[in-house]
Amino acid sequence: MQSHLFLIFLLVATIGVQCQAYSNFGVDGYDGRNGADGRPGRNGNDITFTASGSSAAYDMSGTNGEDAYVGENGGDASQCYQPNDPPYSLQGANGGNGGYGGVGGRGGNGGSLTAYFGNIENLKAVLVRSTPGRGGRGTYGGRGGIGCRCMKSQWTVTQNGNTQTYHCQNGSNGYNGSNGSTGKSGAYGAITLIPQLSPVEPEVSYLPIKMENLEQGPFELSANNWASRSGAKLLFAPGSDLADTYQIFTGRFEQLYRFLWEASRPLGDFKGKTVTLTLSQEVVKVSFSDQVWQDGTEAVESDGSRTYHVKSAILASEPYSLEMGTAAGSGSSFTVEVNDKAGVSNVVSSSFRIDFYTKANVYYYRRYQGNIPPEAVIQKDNTFVVSVGKLPIDPDYLTPGTRTLIYFYMTRSLGKNSGTVKIGEYYTLK
Repeated sequence: MQSHLFLIFLLVATIGVQCQAYSNFGVDGYDGRNGADGRPGRNGNDITFTASGSSAAYDMSGTNGEDAYVGENGGDASQCYQPNDPPYSLQGANGGNGGYGGVGGRGGNGGSLTAYFGNIENLKAVLVRSTPGRGGRGTYGGRGGIGCRCMKSQWTVTQNGNTQTYHCQNGSNGYNGSNGSTGKSGAYGAITLIPQLSPVEPEVSYLPIKMENLEQGPFELSANNWASRSGAKLLFAPGSDLADTYQIFTGRFEQLYRFLWEASRPLGDFKGKTVTLTLSQEVVKVSFSDQVWQDGTEAVESDGSRTYHVKSAILASEPYSLEMGTAAGSGSSFTVEVNDKAGVSNVVSSSFRIDFYTKANVYYYRRYQGNIPPEAVIQKDNTFVVSVGKLPIDPDYLTPGTRTLIYFYMTRSLGKNSGTVKIGEYYTLK
């Protein structure tokens, strides 16, 4: 029982201390400034030279990054004069936080080199240093400042017959600043070797052509071929310091390309539209404008050149220029026409899908949906006659006087181009 009373007393006393309001004394210390980062090293100069066999030396090394500056110490709390037994509790001022240490500067990269030569053995007379710079050292963070300390941790004050115990809490020390990291070292420069004395010609791997100029070819595409190899240090004079891998020019691929216009439409109908030639991995890709549908074949000529024969071509908007035409008959003889207003149906292929609705009271209900077999469509130049009555539709929905709503989904295709258009119309069967 006595132990329980003691615990209750201790809890009440603790709550009493926690509920007391604390008054600060002293002035908080200031936070230290962060250390400045080290400045990065300079990159080495890039060089281009021709190796003739005569001794030569090139230093393209990057410089080291600079060391960083230390973080400033946090200030100690000041004016830490604890009042003498005041009628309230006290809290000391806090010390300031230390500043962060600076980060070391990054080392400079070694310079890149491009070497021309007639004989690769000539490189052994050339001493090359492309040493990357070392990263600068990071530095220490600043020390946290010291908070105000209590000279007296507890006292009692009697006022109006009431005795109260008060307390003093030390101010917190500031946090130490974190140390800065070492800067990253630089990288070796790139090495490009060209086994010839003349400059490498620029490549033309992408060529846009206006369609009205298609037959002005041949058009010349080209690509420079490079190989990645290792062992660069073995190629140069002893003592050279450079990257181990290098790029070497292995030759040039050239391709002549022509167009032969064999389409029925005149080439002038496509003025302003563009065809692009793209050379990749020694393969030419032909891309016509999205505004053009075409079909053609490529042929390789005896001299190695290539020719693209354009067999047919239309504007991309033309296959969608369709309208519902007249309807005739009823029952199994019920037909509906579709008219091609652009007149390109002898060039593009067409397939049909149908949604067939009939009216009951005030609503139209779908009675049939499906693909239309080719034998149910008769093409007369640019007019299609669709034998709707020959589809597996309940004959009760094909009687004279029936009000229908018909949607055709026409898929039009030419070469690799394809698209679907939806058209529809109301009809009354007769």
